[in-house]
Amino acid sequence: MWRESVETREVRGGSMSCGERAWKTFRLSPISRFPDFPISRFPKVMRLSRRPPNMYGSKVAQWLMRGAGFGGGLLCLPALATGSAIVLQWIHLKTQFVMYFDYNYFPVGVLWLSCALIGISASVLAVTHRVRYGRAALVAVGIGLISAISVPNGGPRAQMITSMTSLLGHADHSLALWDDAHGRFPGSDAELLDALKQRPLGEKPVFAEGTRGLPYAVRLVPDANGPYAALVPNSPGVFVYAIRRDLHEYWLTVTTLDRPVAGRIVFHRVGGDFQNGKLWVINRTHRQDGQLQRGFVE
Repeated sequence: MWRESVETREVRGGSMSCGERAWKTFRLSPISRFPDFPISRFPKVMRLSRRPPNMYGSKVAQWLMRGAGFGGGLLCLPALATGSAIVLQWIHLKTQFVMYFDYNYFPVGVLWLSCALIGISASVLAVTHRVRYGRAALVAVGIGLISAISVPNGGPRAQMITSMTSLLGHADHSLALWDDAHGRFPGSDAELLDALKQRPLGEKPVFAEGTRGLPYAVRLVPDANGPYAALVPNSPGVFVYAIRRDLHEYWLTVTTLDRPVAGRIVFHRVGGDFQNGKLWVINRTHRQDGQLQRGFVE
């Protein structure tokens, strides 16, 4: 009788529902310690002893949160693949003597792997209800969305393409300044080196081989009628400057790698499509007095 009164008082007090209070009371009260207790006299407690009540909302909400957690886990898969690939690239350049794009491979790879594993773990917890699935699902979806947005715009390949495009713009700007000062573009190797000695030749190299940075270089192609696209130089970061006979128009290209680590030396192409993409060429003509200067890609 004492146990029944304790049960009754516990069910009537507090802010929890009757089912939750009854289940909590049965688990914590002395009656659960006696196997011969006549539990059949308390049908509500008998039902709760078989299965805990639904404390997290309706079935619809549960399945919605499960679906959100599962979707968040799927969104984390690109980050997992990207992080693994970057770490493998770091191992490759550390174990072999190859040319590569200078990048923080190990920290970025570990960061992507950590974020992906946290998101996938939260997704598993949300689907299996090992913790409060609402919070786990939000964590999985949040990390998944950040990964889905950041991965395509990050990584060494995207950074390499952006860097080479910017370097071409720097060279174009320097040549335009030379044209403004001399009334023509450089016509010899010495003049070309003088025009580009600060930007881009004086900038930090973006390619390396082993522990040595690969300096930028220039190659002049005289009497040209279009961009140079024949024999590729044997190093990345070489600016090929094709100049017309009258020194009033030039076409500028640059070499790069088709992969950030141990890639082939190729000419920089639009969109990073080194197989079928259009050659990235900067073409500029002499600016006449009073003519507006065309913009620069930097």
